[in-house]
Amino acid sequence: MLKEELRRKPLRDKIDDLSEDQAHFVLLSVFYSGDKSRYISEDPNRYASKCKEELLKRTRKDDKIDTVISFIDNLNTLYLEKYELKWLEGNKREQIFVYNYLVENNMISPSRFGISRKKDIKDTVHNILNNLIKGLNNRENVISDLDFKKDVVEVTQKVWHVLEANDNYSKWLKKADLDWVRNYLVEKNLYRYDVENYVGNNNRELRLLASLDAIDIKQGQSYTHSPSKTIIIDKMKRAWSQQKYRDAGKTKKPYHLPLTKKTKARLEKMAKVEGLSETAMLDHLINMSYEIDYTDKNGKDLY
Repeated sequence: MLKEELRRKPLRDKIDDLSEDQAHFVLLSVFYSGDKSRYISEDPNRYASKCKEELLKRTRKDDKIDTVISFIDNLNTLYLEKYELKWLEGNKREQIFVYNYLVENNMISPSRFGISRKKDIKDTVHNILNNLIKGLNNRENVISDLDFKKDVVEVTQKVWHVLEANDNYSKWLKKADLDWVRNYLVEKNLYRYDVENYVGNNNRELRLLASLDAIDIKQGQSYTHSPSKTIIIDKMKRAWSQQKYRDAGKTKKPYHLPLTKKTKARLEKMAKVEGLSETAMLDHLINMSYEIDYTDKNGKDLY
């Protein structure tokens, strides 16, 4: 009995020195192979704030004292601290993008960590990164070391900066009809219904931004604002411009503009294809050309 108590004391001391987040990581790693979904399925009502207590009980119950002590002793080579993700704080759009980037590029399986919910996206990303497997899809299921995790964090941060630097739609979205944009994305199979799980129904603009951010996200470390995404965004903007002119119903002041026969014929054909009047078509072409060549990416006049 005394011998057993002597074995248990170092365990208790080591667990007491852990934070609840660290205890949660040890618990998942040793007893659930890092699989949060298995952990939650056993008891959906368990509290993350009691992980230290749960780790102590589970270790004793399964008689894994030596295993857990050894794991804790090596924690500094395995555990990614939350401050490494400080750059994600306060930016839910960025958090959603990073989560989707990790999932879509097969770094993790959403079933392994469960669906990220409204309030814990950053915590979910932290849990995902901490439980990355060596080689990502390695069947040996060996948790990667801290350096590897930091490398993945660095990659995801760079990928976000690429998206941010090439974002040519977030300010445009503020001026567009959000219902129209959602319907357009749904029609083009670009709307991310899963985003509603971690944004909810209130922030429509954020849901649409997350869907637009996810276009061509499967590029791994070579992520860039792809030509295909540029075309998709451009077509969407044009479609919205056309819709505005269809719905405007404004009484326009008659204006005679002499055109060559060839230009007039082309204008007639374009208007017919687009389902617009010649005046509306000309109006659309002038404004579209102006927005592309005479304004910056924020819509301000260049000249």
